Amino acid sequence: MVDVLEPRRDGNDALQQAALVRVGQMAAVVAHEVKNPLAGIKGVVQVLMSRRAHEDPERTVMADVIDRIDALNELIQDLLLFARPRPLRIQTLDLRVLIEQTAECLRADPAATAVDIRLALPPMPLRGDVELLKAVFLNVLLNAAQAMDGRGQIEVRGCRVDGRCHIEIADTGPGVPEDMRDTIFEPFITTKSRGGGLGLPIARRTVELHGGTLTLTCPPSGGTQVAIVLPG
Repeated sequence: MVDVLEPRRDGNDALQQAALVRVGQMAAVVAHEVKNPLAGIKGVVQVLMSRRAHEDPERTVMADVIDRIDALNELIQDLLLFARPRPLRIQTLDLRVLIEQTAECLRADPAATAVDIRLALPPMPLRGDVELLKAVFLNVLLNAAQAMDGRGQIEVRGCRVDGRCHIEIADTGPGVPEDMRDTIFEPFITTKSRGGGLGLPIARRTVELHGGTLTLTCPPSGGTQVAIVLPG
């Protein structure tokens, strides 16, 4: 029995895969050449910071440098994950439990204390990669919370149809700008002031590796709706 479901690929998909191989090779070089020096720089800054008095204003500058180094490391990791995803570790899971755990992670974020997350999900057993699927839902929920500036409502609804798990995540934010809706899943496209624009492309790719689909719409009534379909 094969655990990983491979979606059918056409000619464009084959070209995209070839391009991703090249990106993966580039990402590996970048990771090797950049990560070690960044770790060294961060270590030096941390040592210098530890030698400063707590009231020293330069500690704030050093803390900002460390934050920016961490952001660069996250970007490199995202690039590697997008271009060279690891093999799926398939196991039986309950999607409702996984989403509930992910929602609790968001509720624990101080920046999301004013976000009302409402779940309406039946038990949804399926076979998939717990870690990667949790990352998918956390990414979508975080995007929704950030789009609402940490204040608003997120509704997560689910059902099973013809043996497949259907999840819809809707927020009350302003929605994706109309001129970006056709490119929102392209790498390095982002509405955020910081970040590499790889979160949604990685989320969609992870869902597709599971044999599913991830789509995004912005209804006229406002907000953003993300629909995820996974084989049960």
